Amino acid sequence: MVADNIINVNNLSKKFGTLEVLKNISFSVKKGETVAVIGPSGSGKSTMLRCLINLEKADGGSIYIEGTPFVEDGKYKPEKICRAICSKMGMVFQNFNLFPHLSVMDNLIYAPKFVKKEDTAELKKRADALLKKVGLSDKGDAKPSQLSGGQKQRVAIARALMMGPDMLLFDEPTSSLDPQLTGEVLAVMKELAEEKMTMIVVTHEMGFAREAADRVIFMDETGILADDVPDRIFNHPELPRIANFINSVI
Repeated sequence: MVADNIINVNNLSKKFGTLEVLKNISFSVKKGETVAVIGPSGSGKSTMLRCLINLEKADGGSIYIEGTPFVEDGKYKPEKICRAICSKMGMVFQNFNLFPHLSVMDNLIYAPKFVKKEDTAELKKRADALLKKVGLSDKGDAKPSQLSGGQKQRVAIARALMMGPDMLLFDEPTSSLDPQLTGEVLAVMKELAEEKMTMIVVTHEMGFAREAADRVIFMDETGILADDVPDRIFNHPELPRIANFINSVI
């Protein structure tokens, strides 16, 4: 395990019944890196991401966050330790997962207010700053039903940032959006990448992976086939499997 890696995953495995979804997945992420994870549907990309933040339980392998394990050789640390480690990560989901009955502002302040017991006035200041950052300064009083899909996803990014995470995980954040709205969300993510927020992005957006990622991981149903800089993955793929996939989606 390399000391400057913020995430280390070793031989991660996961089954659903008899279906082996993850097979000995190993990779690492350095602080400030943006890593895009690409590959065909059904290759376990989202499951891998959910295991990182403890939304799915791994069957084997180890996960270290900032040098501290919450699962080692398939054995989990006590729940309190797992919660503390996973609180360092924020998650942005494909379908936004906003509370429909709360305003945008209340969606943003809900978790830090009730989980971390932070001061409401200070939280509203931070929320205002983040809404400005994602281009939604005028939407604090709106309900999610009044927003476009792209606006909802930008609120979801701001909400994840409200908890002050050291890293963000994105699970196909634009897959349910049309091209114009996709651009709005990717612009925010590119800005975060430029600011050196540590990010793992499961995505079908090859343009983002090529332009904004420091590294690209290619997964298929057999596991990780490549982990390299975007230029080598997109312009000089070593395996026909990867070349065929890229040609089919670009």
